[in-house]
Amino acid sequence: MQVRQSDRDLLAVLADLVSALVKAIRGLDERRLRQREAPEKWSILEVIQHLADNELFCGWLVRHTLTCDTPQIQDYDQDVWARELRYNDMSLDGVFDQLRALRSVNLRLFRSLGGEQLERCGV
Repeated sequence: MQVRQSDRDLLAVLADLVSALVKAIRGLDERRLRQREAPEKWSILEVIQHLADNELFCGWLVRHTLTCDTPQIQDYDQDVWARELRYNDMSLDGVFDQLRALRSVNLRLFRSLGGEQLERCGV
């Protein structure tokens, strides 16, 4: 994972995610946050919960890559997570709390990485 100096701006973008999301959905009522545009599409709330769960998954994946000799890259079925974890039933405040906390912890880790750590990769 090679990071160039110009890529450092990515960390600022990551740090601003929650405030940008809050601003983007300001004024939307509960019905609109949970409304799907089509049966196979996600609602706004489901997308935000997906971002939180993806933050959890990616945080684990980075930690796994940093701490294993030959880390196996895994994936997950985001649609199964959304359905089985009932994303659309979540509380918006709870989802934002989760996303803020996970993003903060992951950013702290990302900012601490350097040298050989940034060169690590998985299989």
